[in-house]
Amino acid sequence: MTIGRLVTVVIGLGAAGGIVPSLRAQGTPEQLLAQAITMLGATEPERAVELLRQLVGDLPATAASSVRRDAQLRLATASWSLGLLDSATVHFQDAARADAFFQPDPDAFNPEEVMAFRAARRAVVAVGVRPPGDTLLDARTGRWPVAVAVSQPGQVQLRLAGLDTAHLAARTVILVVDSTATVSVPVMGADSAPIAPGTYRLVVAYSAPGGTVSDSTVSVDVAPTTPDSLAHEAPPPDSLFRLEFRLEPRSGNALLRSIGVGVGAAAIPLLFGDRRLRTWDTQSRALFVGVAVSVTGLATYIFGRPRRLLPDNIDYNRALRSAWEERDRSIAATNAARRATPMLRIRVVQKP
Repeated sequence: MTIGRLVTVVIGLGAAGGIVPSLRAQGTPEQLLAQAITMLGATEPERAVELLRQLVGDLPATAASSVRRDAQLRLATASWSLGLLDSATVHFQDAARADAFFQPDPDAFNPEEVMAFRAARRAVVAVGVRPPGDTLLDARTGRWPVAVAVSQPGQVQLRLAGLDTAHLAARTVILVVDSTATVSVPVMGADSAPIAPGTYRLVVAYSAPGGTVSDSTVSVDVAPTTPDSLAHEAPPPDSLFRLEFRLEPRSGNALLRSIGVGVGAAAIPLLFGDRRLRTWDTQSRALFVGVAVSVTGLATYIFGRPRRLLPDNIDYNRALRSAWEERDRSIAATNAARRATPMLRIRVVQKP
């Protein structure tokens, strides 16, 4: 790098604002960050550094910690590429303070930058907390899982503190954290009674080995709630059931017997009856009976195929129905237990 260019960069880094006036009017912090990243990709590090410095200085207190972290990281890598190693170290430290959970991806940073960030992170005292956004807990025994990250091994204290005297604080959890940990925070007071509904602060106090103390707070809303009931499972579809019987082949002998009985029913009165009593009416009646018997036998042959039960399939279908009924009873029992259990819903209302 030429001396003239270095001087230009140093002057640009020290400027409080010049080339980019009225920064907020140019877009949201996310948009400005994307613009700076584009400049870095277009090999315009000086302009990107100036924009990022103004962005960091102009970020509102309500800005997302991820934006603040990414802006500091981009400042650090840009400064590193320009040979401004001290400035890069400062920005790496600020990135660690903004997000104690962050660890650089070796695929996105070169090895020297990764080592520089880790050294900068160990040199500062930073604590981060990431509670779940929306949690449902048993008010009597529930413990709230909260992720904690520290830049140096040290002692961490977590507790839910009420915003007024009407809301007693929950029990304090104290543990030693090396880098990251998930802590189970109780939602009951010292007397083991559930905390009252209301707004609380999750207070995380961190003591580093050198005696330096840092803390982080998150506002949460605690409210009683009734858990959603589990949906009942639909009965097994018909496609899962097996056939419980099988139709046997038709018997030709049975058909012949039926027709023979019908013919006999018509012929016997005609052949062996008293001729003196044989009239058109009696003959018609005999023929009708014979035809009816034959038709009945034919219908039985066509529609009355014998069935053979299949015991294995019957047992399978019975087991399938029994398993579904057992699951349905278990769901009903679970829903009854849920309705009888006091529950608390904890929602984060202000992210760290």
